[in-house]
Amino acid sequence: MRSKLKSTKITEDLEQGRFSMNMRVLENTSDRRFLTSLFQQLIVAVLAGAAVLGSIMLITSEQGPLLTEGIHLYAFFGFVLPFGGFVLSMRALMLVFKRGVDG
Repeated sequence: MRSKLKSTKITEDLEQGRFSMNMRVLENTSDRRFLTSLFQQLIVAVLAGAAVLGSIMLITSEQGPLLTEGIHLYAFFGFVLPFGGFVLSMRALMLVFKRGVDG
């Protein structure tokens, strides 16, 4: 009997245009944790890609002070930077596989 009264009230509210709902999007902590992990993965992947692209640009650069007769300083940094990109890529992969294990 009680559910019939509620449905009648809901129907009346719908007819009168008074029906409203309140919904909280990220109220659950697991939802926030999921979105945080996705953003972490995205940021780490973008940084890894930027490191690799930056290193390519530095390696092909013919500018900057010379370290030796044939190696420019910027090119040297370009050869060191892929290591940072590799570390960030491994971090991104770890985040993906860790998320797969956690659920």
